[in-house]
Amino acid sequence: MGARIIHFGFDDCHRVPVLRCAGYSIADCQSIAQLHAALQSTEEARAVVMARVEDLAPQRAVSITRAISTAPMVLFPCGAADLDESEFDLVIPALTPPEQWLSDIADLIQRCHSLRSQFHTLRAVSIVLRQESADAVRRSRHERRQSGTECAKNRELLGGAGIHADAEEQLD
Repeated sequence: MGARIIHFGFDDCHRVPVLRCAGYSIADCQSIAQLHAALQSTEEARAVVMARVEDLAPQRAVSITRAISTAPMVLFPCGAADLDESEFDLVIPALTPPEQWLSDIADLIQRCHSLRSQFHTLRAVSIVLRQESADAVRRSRHERRQSGTECAKNRELLGGAGIHADAEEQLD
């Protein structure tokens, strides 16, 4: 089965069957509890689609989704739901043909997948660089201690001649 999409709201425009026919696996949620359970599922959601949510605590649904998931959010605005469209990654206007919104959703899912892959790559590189940096700091501290020890030995051998006290301070 294809990418998993969570649909939240009432499907009066029959988008869920269209998404299924396009090959997506759909979790159809019509309550906050169902949404919460679907978001916490072991199978990662690749997108969360919201439509006709005015009677379903839409702001709470947005907050829960953002708190639990990094999946992009898609809004099919409908009715008088008081939703800030800027909280969504994609807003699909009414009367947009299914071919167009299916393509838009597929593009969004692909972009997010690519960004996640880049993030994981950058994170792995960052971990390596932080480790290399920590190793370099440890080596530098060790070499500074060795240098201080050698300076002290040389001072003892030479009876203090030729070694400046401020050079020792610089090593600390």
